[in-house]
Amino acid sequence: MKITKIVLTGGPGSGKTTMIEALKSNLKEKGYKVIVVNETARELAEEGIALGGSYDYVLHLQELVLKRQLHKERDIEDFAKNSCLKDVVILYDRGVLDNKAYLKLNDDFKYMLIKNNEKEIKICDKYNLVIDLKSAANLGYEFYRNDEIRGERLEDALNLDYKTTNAWALAPNLKIINPTVKMGEKEEKVIKLVNDYLNGEMEMTYNKEQIEDKSIDLNNILENGAVSVVFCTNYYIDSKKDNIKYIVSKRIYDESESLVLKKLREENGKTYLMECSSIGKEEFRKLRMENRVIKTEVVAEITFLNEEGKLITIQKDKDDLYIIYDKNDYKLDDEKDIKTKIKKLKVS
Repeated sequence: MKITKIVLTGGPGSGKTTMIEALKSNLKEKGYKVIVVNETARELAEEGIALGGSYDYVLHLQELVLKRQLHKERDIEDFAKNSCLKDVVILYDRGVLDNKAYLKLNDDFKYMLIKNNEKEIKICDKYNLVIDLKSAANLGYEFYRNDEIRGERLEDALNLDYKTTNAWALAPNLKIINPTVKMGEKEEKVIKLVNDYLNGEMEMTYNKEQIEDKSIDLNNILENGAVSVVFCTNYYIDSKKDNIKYIVSKRIYDESESLVLKKLREENGKTYLMECSSIGKEEFRKLRMENRVIKTEVVAEITFLNEEGKLITIQKDKDDLYIIYDKNDYKLDDEKDIKTKIKKLKVS
């Protein structure tokens, strides 16, 4: 039995609900058992609870959203785990971390998690794939549409869209899908992305380049909207199959620890992600016993959005500094360009 957990997130007007229906239909045709965890805030609104008000009101509302979301996700995940169903895909119309986008302070979210005995890094890492659908608000007034439940103005939608991406920046398998003018194009991209992951055919499109310029101020990045530092110990593990490799990352964030496994396949000069999942210590121990650890690295990672809305990770080991970015977003041609991209921060 295999359970795949996929979050669809995004700001107002990103088409999450419509996309989930399209995905559900596509995956059912392929024989998957699809379970949908509906958007909690929308459910509350339909029950008569207003989604806006003073910040004190919003704090109480988001605490209610968080509690309900946590309970729903636990119940569905336990059911899927204990049932006899095969090839289960759980689609989340927003996940727990979406709450962060609607709060002014990260400390407010941390306090809510503490009250519910939860750790952010463990919640973040439990999802196999997070798809961030960028809002149509990015295309302008002509394309942005709100509704009677989500009535944000375009400017507010853009701000929430940015904050939503930032809320999920720690996710180990985050894919950003930009809005499109052509009808159906965005839907096709998402359906292909999900099917590629399920079939072990998701191509890894991230580049990692060393930064020679040591004058880049990492503190400035942290002070201007970046997610806090994640400390990682990465174990590169060789399998018994020549083209299969594993990377296990022990991730420490906000004094909490999580283990993430990435199973990779190398073929014709390309690398494909076959699995990205949270694992336990016993599973990690077994993996190390049955295979060979060929390299271990200890790094600190800072992830942030630049002013162009592109997700960038700065990685630092003992001696060197690296930039990790999606080559589909842009090509960094030279050292000057790298420094410019890092400096172009959008402050939340």
